[in-house]
Amino acid sequence: MAAQKNLLDAVAHLARRLSDHALEQLCEKLELLPSGTPEDDILQSLEALVDIKARSEATRLLAIWRTEARNISAESLALMLRAASNADKWRNQEQQVETVWTGPVCIENLRRTDAALMEVIDAARERLWIVTFAAYNVKPVMQALKRAAARGVAVNFIGESSTENEALTSGGVNSLRQHLPGKVKIYIWPLENRMKNESGKHGALHAKMAIADGKIALVSSANLSGHALLLNIEAGILVYGGNVPVTFENQLEAMIAGGIIQCVS
Repeated sequence: MAAQKNLLDAVAHLARRLSDHALEQLCEKLELLPSGTPEDDILQSLEALVDIKARSEATRLLAIWRTEARNISAESLALMLRAASNADKWRNQEQQVETVWTGPVCIENLRRTDAALMEVIDAARERLWIVTFAAYNVKPVMQALKRAAARGVAVNFIGESSTENEALTSGGVNSLRQHLPGKVKIYIWPLENRMKNESGKHGALHAKMAIADGKIALVSSANLSGHALLLNIEAGILVYGGNVPVTFENQLEAMIAGGIIQCVS
């Protein structure tokens, strides 16, 4: 059962990562695969697999197939990939969006920013991404992150650093480390990797979002602060399903794999 789950998980992850063209190339190669062909020979022929993460996941899938699922034929594996890809497309079409708001409420159907953020954190079962410019010790959020880490969620925190951005006089991710669970991975955008204008001024890590398992995403103007979550006027959207959450997750993973964003803890 464990071997079957490993293979199914690897198929699902790869089907979500690959473009239609790359996935079809892989399936066609599998269907014509002579017995005993090395995995490297298959991957080298897939020029469309330019994404580092996709190539890594394809290698993992082929390794699991060869070592743990020898009873699955190459033709069956190709069918599994196509089925997973098709199912993912159907899932992506089932997208729901809610408006998120901090500040005076004058109409109905607005979600509170703090409640939406807590929902995303509590919904995570495998992966959680928090991205923010300014970050403070908001106790309910810190407690929710600790609960997520305790149930085995891989928590990734991407924040602006005061050492990389002198304009950030407080609320840098550096000062938040002591409040985050030990298992949380903290990332920054190093100054040397930032774009700059003609006058030499560097860009800032100004995005604010939370993503759970590539399935739910909160994108908001609100920083991780008590004022932003409860007092300011802030606006955002909470996206369930569709390709928005997984696209943002893929972008963050690609930036880390490419060394643009780097782990500091």
